[in-house]
Amino acid sequence: MSWLPEPFRIAAFRAFWLSRLCSTIAQMAMVIVIGWQVYDIARQSMGTEAAALRLGIIGLVQFAPLFFLTLITGWTADRVDRRWIARGAIALELFCAAALGWMAWRHSTTLTDLYAVAALLGVARAFAGPALGALAPNLVPRRILPAPSLCRRSPGRPARSPGPRSAAISTPPLHSHLMRRVRRCSPSR
Repeated sequence: MSWLPEPFRIAAFRAFWLSRLCSTIAQMAMVIVIGWQVYDIARQSMGTEAAALRLGIIGLVQFAPLFFLTLITGWTADRVDRRWIARGAIALELFCAAALGWMAWRHSTTLTDLYAVAALLGVARAFAGPALGALAPNLVPRRILPAPSLCRRSPGRPARSPGPRSAAISTPPLHSHLMRRVRRCSPSR
């Protein structure tokens, strides 16, 4: 695979980059799904302003662990095997996805449950950031070290677009809302 840029010629780095891309797409989709569900549930019993406030609170709940755990996650990434931290963070993200799926399947989703899942997702993202960021340089030889540091952040850029799109397609209320919008915007026959 000599046509690939230098770090992507290494199988371990390719696997790392692809898994990071998929993980970021999944994170973005979960963030969109959680936000949509919070707003949808809040609108069933509240006005627009109160539902928008609940949506803002969910953003705060997702960000708070990142803010409060920054020093702890950096210290942990320096002292514990980063592969185990990354595995734990991905496992926690999988648990969050499974919890969301279970609640949707049981039709038992509440705002409190969504806030708890959002907080856990924030914890997973807080630990995954430093651990995954420090793993990339360990996967390549020293002579090409600057290249992976540039490439390790790049999965986030392409993943930020498909993540919300996949969430929009997989969330039926949002999907039907988008389809109504598309029909309204399309030229009449």
